Amino acid sequence: MASPIINFQGITGHQVAAQYENLPQGSQVVFVNETTGKALPSPITAASGSGTLSMAFSGGLGAYYLQAQDQAGAYLARSVVFYVT
Repeated sequence: MASPIINFQGITGHQVAAQYENLPQGSQVVFVNETTGKALPSPITAASGSGTLSMAFSGGLGAYYLQAQDQAGAYLARSVVFYVT
């Protein structure tokens, strides 16, 4: 199986768009604060296979990335860092 991928595509207002590929069934996508390394408590978006998603961003100003995780919360893939100003 090919490696999981998640690509940040853009942010408009409070919506973040991304594309993902090769995510196993039951995967989830979370926002992670680049500075602290901690995932935001919400939102968590379910994703599997390949597709696109749009997530409402609920964090404050700063640097973030999207992280795909398996059902147990283990790392699968991450996006580039994006900045909220």
